[in-house]
Amino acid sequence: MPPPTPPLTITLKSHTTTVYLLLPPTTPLQALFEALFETLTSSTQHLPLPAPASIASLKLGLPRDTTPPTFQLLDESSLKGKPTLTSVGIRDGSVLAFEVVDGGGDGWDGEFTVVWAADDEEMSQSQSQGV
Repeated sequence: MPPPTPPLTITLKSHTTTVYLLLPPTTPLQALFEALFETLTSSTQHLPLPAPASIASLKLGLPRDTTPPTFQLLDESSLKGKPTLTSVGIRDGSVLAFEVVDGGGDGWDGEFTVVWAADDEEMSQSQSQGV
């Protein structure tokens, strides 16, 4: 019998919030939305963003460019069949963006806001160089 496939570690970022999920590679994409929804609604008091009203309030973004980091909307309706995490390009260590939008996205500009933590060493060098 082959060894079990290890789960994927997926990092989801929105503004200053980071959520880590461990999911099997064969997980349906809808289950990723459900896991994120459950995490956000059960931990609302600890998060600096509003809780989603429904799964439809969540938007996910796949990395598009790395410098600067930008994300493209993962539009589940455009995917055929029942996509899994690996079939849409999500790998172990992937970083995805997410947004909580009101009304299922009405009025949302399609941009994902992700704030990256600055490296303390870089910050101290840039501050000392500016003096």
